Amino acid sequence: MWLALPLMFNMTLSQAPQEKMGLLMGIALMITGVAPAIGPTLGGTMIMHVGWRAIFWFLMPFLIFSLCAGSYAIRQSLPLSKPSFDLLGYFFLALSFICLIVEASLSSQGWTSPRVLLLMLGFIVFLMLFVMHSLHHDNPIIHPQIFAVRVFTTSLITYVSTNFMTLGLGFLIPNFLQLTLHKSALTAGVIMMPGAVVALLFVPLSGKIYDQRGVKGNALAAVIFMMLAQLLFFFNVSHATLISCLIIYMIYALGQGFSMGTYMTHALAQIPEKESADGNAIFNTLLQLFGAIGTSIVSSVVAASQKGGITASNTAIGTAHGYLLLVALSVAAFICALITIHDDHAAKA
Repeated sequence: MWLALPLMFNMTLSQAPQEKMGLLMGIALMITGVAPAIGPTLGGTMIMHVGWRAIFWFLMPFLIFSLCAGSYAIRQSLPLSKPSFDLLGYFFLALSFICLIVEASLSSQGWTSPRVLLLMLGFIVFLMLFVMHSLHHDNPIIHPQIFAVRVFTTSLITYVSTNFMTLGLGFLIPNFLQLTLHKSALTAGVIMMPGAVVALLFVPLSGKIYDQRGVKGNALAAVIFMMLAQLLFFFNVSHATLISCLIIYMIYALGQGFSMGTYMTHALAQIPEKESADGNAIFNTLLQLFGAIGTSIVSSVVAASQKGGITASNTAIGTAHGYLLLVALSVAAFICALITIHDDHAAKA
């Protein structure tokens, strides 16, 4: 999967018509969102009724079809090259990410814990070494100069923030429903499904709107819906119900759908074609990285309020603190969206 996703986006960027780029990128992003939405439910059902081995037999026809379709349809559109692999840069980057992921997993011990602080220092040091090395290397893994393109960077921040918020809500809502409202795990999981469906349906639609009208409408709709939902979640904690959680999450899902089909497409359109592979790698790498640390950070915020015991009231307080963190993140995404829209308007003027 870690190879397939970047390859899929690279092929879309290199072979899709520019006037349909938003729609096709939206479809690609929708496909990547289907698995997390239905995979656990489908897999769990199969394990319960036919056993875990059946999962592999079930997947086999799809894999064979993908192999045949890819062999027939995929063509090499760009000349091949054999660049040298920057092993030292890879070493620095891998160590920095390892420090960050382990730090996030230990964050429940407290952010002032000596081990957490040491890992944070390690992350910063190895990341700085990676940047310094890459700036002086002829063929680095990722060219840091790409971050000098402000629209690319602000779009990236908004996109990654959306992923972080999605994962954060994926922990906060089921955890709150089970520990505070005393609902079953099945109910807590099912309550997320309508929102996931809404987000998936809106991703290609937002891509189509982007192709026709540009970034402004989608960018504003995305951050407004997401920020509104985070505020509603925060102020709704004390009197939350199943229905209110479902409705508010669907509001968030609208923003998520508009965001996913817009920001990645717009960011990659702002950089030279020769750097599109770097841009794609950055998006996919940070998407996976924040997927690894997002839940850990949010859960540590809740756990800080549960030190006196995992009670309904303590969980509610911790959940409110978690929502407050996501409110702050949605405000940051809103600011980045305004910068993106301003720069896009200035570029067209």
